[in-house]
Amino acid sequence: MDEKTYKIVFVSRLDADCSLGARLLLDIAPRLYKKYPNLSVTVIGGGTEYHNILTIAEKVNAKLNYRLINMAGDMPNPSACITRRTLFIGVSRAALEAMASGSAVILLGNEGYLGLLDESKLISARATNFTCRSYPHGRNIREHLYADICAYFDSSDAEKEHLSRLSQSEIKQNFSARSMTEKTLALYRKLTNSLPKPIPERVTVCGYYGRGNLGDEIILRVLTDKLNSAPNPPEICVIKDKNLLKCAKIMKNTDIFVFGGGSLLQNSTSNASLLWYLSMIFLSSHLCKKTVMLANGIGPLDLPESLMHLVGRAVSELDFISVRDTKSRAVLKKLAPNRRVTLVPDPAFSIFACESKIKINQRLYLEEKPKSFAETPQNLGTPKNGFFVYFPCASGAKREGVGARDIARSLTYLQREMGVGIKVIVLNKNEDLWLSLEVFSRLTGASLAVPKSAEELISCLEGAEFAVSQRYHGALLSAALGIPPLCLSRDPKMTALCKDLGLSSAMPPFVLRSPHELLNALKRAYSADKTQSAEIRRRVLALADRSEKALNTLLDFWES
Repeated sequence: MDEKTYKIVFVSRLDADCSLGARLLLDIAPRLYKKYPNLSVTVIGGGTEYHNILTIAEKVNAKLNYRLINMAGDMPNPSACITRRTLFIGVSRAALEAMASGSAVILLGNEGYLGLLDESKLISARATNFTCRSYPHGRNIREHLYADICAYFDSSDAEKEHLSRLSQSEIKQNFSARSMTEKTLALYRKLTNSLPKPIPERVTVCGYYGRGNLGDEIILRVLTDKLNSAPNPPEICVIKDKNLLKCAKIMKNTDIFVFGGGSLLQNSTSNASLLWYLSMIFLSSHLCKKTVMLANGIGPLDLPESLMHLVGRAVSELDFISVRDTKSRAVLKKLAPNRRVTLVPDPAFSIFACESKIKINQRLYLEEKPKSFAETPQNLGTPKNGFFVYFPCASGAKREGVGARDIARSLTYLQREMGVGIKVIVLNKNEDLWLSLEVFSRLTGASLAVPKSAEELISCLEGAEFAVSQRYHGALLSAALGIPPLCLSRDPKMTALCKDLGLSSAMPPFVLRSPHELLNALKRAYSADKTQSAEIRRRVLALADRSEKALNTLLDFWES
């Protein structure tokens, strides 16, 4: 038997418009296995076609009585599965990341086929941005793919090493972080040179706004309310999209750039998102008078040293730096040791510093709450008219392997044991609505709410007995209103929130798979938070005051 091992990795979204390569690879996989017995094929990615392709893979594996094809699904860092001896199949950014790892690449996508990448195909690949557009599939695409794979596996070690060095050389020369940033800034400068002179007295706010996340919209509301409270309020412009020309025009006419709200400097979403926000900081430094980072969360950052250095350079360009948790401060102090990093609370706390800004119909920590199960822990079935709230987070549940059926079963168990109703509250409608609807469809005696503002969210929470929250701002608002939250998240910002408020420690979301464990965790959290209610209230008000003072920094910058 051949002692060599052969490894193929395919990476792409598995939707109808981008899954052709995976289907073709699975079609020829049995033939490849006969020729290369030590072959393994890994398909990474999720989408609407994932389950259909998974069914095909399982049939192939069953027929061969061998796990030839591994369906990995969504993976935050697929590059961990790719080495210099991996044959990568795919297109676009995924192909570029594979090339950076030294992998040989076969360019194949729904738009076209270029085959095994070598010197003769580099110009064509660059011209299509490594997507194969304008290179349509021929009739014998399966045979071309099969032949290219065999050609690579049958090549000598020297030939494989040559292709590996070619891949990495292409990335270093044309797609490194430095070269891409320089090209982006060159384009910015070209666009802005022809723009009109700056309009004075304008503040530009950049963050994850306009994407359906109520927590981020509350932060934006607080920031704009604070700026509008100035004696001579500035014109406020909010960057909500990634249109290059629009951003260039906005930044050209900006006096103060506020980089604030949420965790923007992270690459758990994608490296492209991180590079975009870094470009915004560099651009603001080049064009604006003053640049402020306000109450950011930093990370997670899983980056090579060159990109970490780029983050440090960007942070060093800022005029004022503030973060909302100690872990974020530690990261920035390491990246920019000579810069002062101020620790400030999340801007959302500010809504509790002055009720005239956002009218709150419920007092903080009611002195005489109605009798509830918390006051009779030995008898959890006494309340008949109360309810508890659940804030879902689809991405957090997915990472833990928790499905809608698991969540509904656990919530139903809490409902039955405590004799209360359920209200599912959606904070991020673009990400969490589908999961919320699936959970809601399996519940009885439940309601579903998608609040559009802080006022609506507070109204939804009024009268709640407790909260089960996978979302940061769901836990924050609940605790601030005297509703004990059980926090279910591995996110560092949730851990920091629990520490800041003196709440019970956040637990991993997989607790939702165990109704009994969830109930016991809730009892402990509720009991502890209830006895510490006065201390939690004091901390909420103290954080609200600190948040208000931090927001005044904006006015200080504006007035100076």
